[in-house]
Amino acid sequence: MKKFISSCDMILFTVPDGAIASVWEEAKPYTSGKIIGHCSGIHSSDIFSDAGSTQNYACSIHPLFAISSKEHSWRELSSVLFTIEGSGTHLKTIEALFRGLGNPVTIISAENKIRYHAAAALASNYMTALFHMAEELFLQCGFEEEEARKQLYALAKGNLDHILVQGCADALTGPVERNDCGTVQLHMDAISPDMKEVYRNNAGYLIRLAEQKHPDRDYTRMKETCRNGGKHEKYGADPTENERKT
Repeated sequence: MKKFISSCDMILFTVPDGAIASVWEEAKPYTSGKIIGHCSGIHSSDIFSDAGSTQNYACSIHPLFAISSKEHSWRELSSVLFTIEGSGTHLKTIEALFRGLGNPVTIISAENKIRYHAAAALASNYMTALFHMAEELFLQCGFEEEEARKQLYALAKGNLDHILVQGCADALTGPVERNDCGTVQLHMDAISPDMKEVYRNNAGYLIRLAEQKHPDRDYTRMKETCRNGGKHEKYGADPTENERKT
């Protein structure tokens, strides 16, 4: 380790998040005066304890990308955003390095790393969970797995394209946006309890977006439907009728 580290000006600890601190402790005696960093999305450079006392410059460098394969994912990194966190004169050097490779770069503060990583998880990992639930429901309807995945992907991609251009509120469609309490209740009646809980919680956020899109529309009964899990009087599935009752 000593020989390898001594020959480098910059060292990146590309190890699991839980191993960064322990690997750093092993490497610390040989790193004096070097740029050291890790690729964790959630940890800041503060995880490199005593970096200043060893005259190291500490940073964190995270690709905003779902790396699913050690063998192949690197091929897709050419246009991925890298977020960089750290302080001092070397921050601009690292930024220039990745911009020179053709990647967009954003500098982020240490205190925002956890919030940033939570956002990335919601947009990537949690989206995968929602897609999987939709896929399961399609399979229950008789779709073949490949066809279910293909058609749901097309639906999701089209929606993401609209979000990119229009923003979340303006791109919102569906029964929550239409204030169609009857359809939302039917959805919750038809799915498993664990899916229902996810559906209900997500609907709460959709209502907020719907209120942004239609500030003159009253979503009180939709909020009650989602809050109570659909356990009150049945409303008709016709959105015009729902709004009339409201």
